[in-house]
Amino acid sequence: MLRIDVRTLPPGQRHQRVIDAFEEIQVGDAVELTAPHDPRGVRHEFEDLYAGTFRWESAAPDPNAWQVEVRKIASTSASDDVETVAANAAFEVVRVIVPAGGSVPERTVTQPCAIIVTAGVASYTAAGHAEVLNAGGVMALPPNTPYALASENGASLIVVQGRAH
Repeated sequence: MLRIDVRTLPPGQRHQRVIDAFEEIQVGDAVELTAPHDPRGVRHEFEDLYAGTFRWESAAPDPNAWQVEVRKIASTSASDDVETVAANAAFEVVRVIVPAGGSVPERTVTQPCAIIVTAGVASYTAAGHAEVLNAGGVMALPPNTPYALASENGASLIVVQGRAH
């Protein structure tokens, strides 16, 4: 178990330290967090960035310290965290988590494709054009377009891709 007491860090560094620690641990391991208050803000970030990959357990709060165990229950690697959420003969809808500092290597779509950032910030390069997308941003790709994705702080994406008939 990795123990972190964020009370000793400046407020602007606390969330990122917890996120970095979570990225360092393996599935099954945990980060034990000690904070000066209920860390619900960082929990909301975890829900956005790592939905389905962690278990959050708070201990009874002490007046000066909140104890939280954040256990990694699934991989946060982009290559491992791809889930088809819906599909039919015409389309496939896939959820992709790009962890902080992670990337999706270049690939080429063979059918029309839309990529929607649902949480975090993702940067993409498609056909030589680079752009940053915030949560709610959409990128549409025509067939036979090469693209790559990356995220400095983590992002959750929905990819809607056409299927060949």
